[in-house]
Amino acid sequence: MGVTLSQIARESGVSIALVSRLLSGDRTLQVRDETRQRVLATRERLGWSRPARRTLAKACHIAVPINRIFTPESIQYSRQFPVRILLEGVEAGLRSAGGRLSLTGFDYSTRLDAFRDFCDGPAFCDGLLLLKGLLDEPLAERLHASRKPRVSVEYVAESLGIHSVIDHAYGGFLDALDHLVTLGHRRIGYLGPRIHRYGHFIAAKLDRGLPVEPELDIAYSTSMATSADPPWRELSRTAVAEGLARGLTATALVCHNDRVAQGALDALQARSLTAGRDLSIVGYDNIEEHGDPPAKRPQLTTIDHSQRRVGERCAALLLHQIADGIGPVVHERVPVRFIVRFSTGPALSGRSARIPGRRRQLQTEKAT
Repeated sequence: MGVTLSQIARESGVSIALVSRLLSGDRTLQVRDETRQRVLATRERLGWSRPARRTLAKACHIAVPINRIFTPESIQYSRQFPVRILLEGVEAGLRSAGGRLSLTGFDYSTRLDAFRDFCDGPAFCDGLLLLKGLLDEPLAERLHASRKPRVSVEYVAESLGIHSVIDHAYGGFLDALDHLVTLGHRRIGYLGPRIHRYGHFIAAKLDRGLPVEPELDIAYSTSMATSADPPWRELSRTAVAEGLARGLTATALVCHNDRVAQGALDALQARSLTAGRDLSIVGYDNIEEHGDPPAKRPQLTTIDHSQRRVGERCAALLLHQIADGIGPVVHERVPVRFIVRFSTGPALSGRSARIPGRRRQLQTEKAT
């Protein structure tokens, strides 16, 4: 067996996650130069090289568990962006090694029993790909009791000790905040449910020394957000309309995803307000470019994450576990790309005072 990331991590005195991110070229990784050089020197000394594509002795089968309560919604859900792109990446990675991917249903009320069957039945599948909305502590314990290969695309996987590959949301939010601060924004809020990416947004704000004040956010219930295909745009349109009516003081909103951002644009348009002049809006997903069909003239400033690359790396980790065993837990972060378009603009443009809450805020700032 060749040199592994865990060996490099152990001899360098750092975590496997740090080694994985450093050797994969994660530009958002913040690490001291001394540590970087120590890891690179260890890599050279041990003779590590990136593993070639794996071809298994027999064809493998990776299952994607789907809550039956979402069926037939889940079938449509799996065909929509970004899940569709993610699964295409996984399929491409498995196909190169003679593997295949399939969706399989289970009842949430008996999910631990279902996952016991998934994990303990060798004939059922060779590995599990866990989409968002499944992983929690009881399920993680069930998985830890098994040697079944598994990879999750949930942010919470790291804290639960489950192999994971996710987009580097924290790095994307840092880029978004830097862009907004350059435009003069300081009162930057979050639009969406306080799940998944929200914690990374708050961490990025603290990193940049920006105020973390609940009144800057427009948050709404997570009950609908945890369904297979939440009505993001409708939820956002209503929430932003209510926020504008009661007096929003934020000058910019960073959104949970692009559909949430599109709902914000709808609410602004209904009040004859303009994104980029009256309120800056940042999305997440780049759905205008990756959607079916793609937009002819994309409008949203957004964070673009390569779900195909996430899928390919999920396949690689699963193939590695199938061939060599579970091994030390690895958490990979796939770099994102920040794209500036028309929905962001200067914080103090004249029309920004047309939002009642913002008008009062400007008057307070001038008085002081």
